[in-house]
Amino acid sequence: MVKRVLRNKKNNVLKFENRRITYSSWFSREGWERLSAVSSDSNFDEPYDQWVKGAEFGDRQLTELGFTVIKREIDVDDLLDWCKKHRRRFNSRSLARYLNDKYED
Repeated sequence: MVKRVLRNKKNNVLKFENRRITYSSWFSREGWERLSAVSSDSNFDEPYDQWVKGAEFGDRQLTELGFTVIKREIDVDDLLDWCKKHRRRFNSRSLARYLNDKYED
C-alpha cells in the first residue's frame, strides 16, 4: 500500500513507501528492431526476445535490492527525433541523455 507519494516538477513519481525509485526503458519489438538498425554501438545487437529476458532479469535484481522499478515505454520516433535535433547518433549514451532530458528535473 502506498503511504506517501513524492513527485518532481514534471509530475514523475520520485519515491513511495520509502523505497528508492529507478526507471527501466522498454521498447516494443518494432521499436527495438528500428533502434538495432541505426545504433552505433553493440548494446542493441541482440535479438528482441533475448533483450527482454535480460531486461526482466535486471529489473528483478533491482527489485531484490530494494528499488521500485518503473517501466517506461520509450517512443522510438520521439527518441530518434531528439537524436536528430541534438545531432547525436543513436547509442546507449544518447539514450541515457534523452531519458535524462525527458524525465529528470
